[in-house]
Amino acid sequence: MDIKNKNKINLIFQNMESKFFNLFKKFDHGNLTVVLFEFKTEEEGTNIKQIWGQKDYIVPASITKLFSITYFLDVFNSYNIELNTIVKVGNEINKKFLSPSLFKVGLKKNKELTLKDLIFLSIVPSGGDAVYVLTRVIFNLLNQKNLNNEIISDQHDFDNMIKFISSEINTYFRSKSIFIKISDPTGINRDNLKISELGKLTNRLIKTHHYLLNLINNERTKKINNIRKDEFKTTNYLMRKENLYFNPNIIGLKTGTLKDWHNLFLLYKLNENKHLGILVAGCANKNDVKTISNHLIFDLENNIRKLLTQ
Repeated sequence: MDIKNKNKINLIFQNMESKFFNLFKKFDHGNLTVVLFEFKTEEEGTNIKQIWGQKDYIVPASITKLFSITYFLDVFNSYNIELNTIVKVGNEINKKFLSPSLFKVGLKKNKELTLKDLIFLSIVPSGGDAVYVLTRVIFNLLNQKNLNNEIISDQHDFDNMIKFISSEINTYFRSKSIFIKISDPTGINRDNLKISELGKLTNRLIKTHHYLLNLINNERTKKINNIRKDEFKTTNYLMRKENLYFNPNIIGLKTGTLKDWHNLFLLYKLNENKHLGILVAGCANKNDVKTISNHLIFDLENNIRKLLTQ
């Protein structure tokens, strides 16, 4: 697809704002936020159009993992740690330390996995336990300890690890002019994330983090080290080929779920050089997210086809 006139994208965004007013009003239970993104060249930056909602922030839930995994990958790269490195699961996945609402992929203590497998499990099925294993590995790396060093014996140790790594993530992104304040790498806490900063991160992923972007574009994981008999599927229903609403132009990015904050952040590939983003956040349930997202994607593609024939 080649849309030469950049003003045409703005026109599409404006039309969607007015067209879906009644739909948004119907599904707004107080937090609904709908945002459209146009990710341009590095020089042009990102065009952000909020078409519903009064707040300039969302409660991201597991969308937070995009920030955490980006940071983890950059740390591994800076320390020359290969992603095929094998590590052991430790006490960080002990249920007594974890929130009951945290989604887990079922990791067991002393299980051996590669860092690559843990990253896959963190992003594709959104496993919070996998994120915590990576968090402990990063903690050890930054403190010049063996990657498998066991650092958690009680809740105090666990909380200290989470606080330390969350602070490191925030500091790292601040150095990149991305201003966030997360309190847990999984997104299990009700932190606020400014929409503008989510746009900055996504632009950065598109331009410089091709490995993570390609990883996110997986419909499912492979069978990982006998964790379970079958594969883990992505939490993004639009990327599941067996789904009625499967769309091959959707290449990510992330879902996020907490009470009253059911979120879906989509990345739509327009062509090799241009991507659009759709954020539907603050829905009351997953069905509302699907209904709104399906309307937006269908309308977006119809408008793009019309513009291409003009």
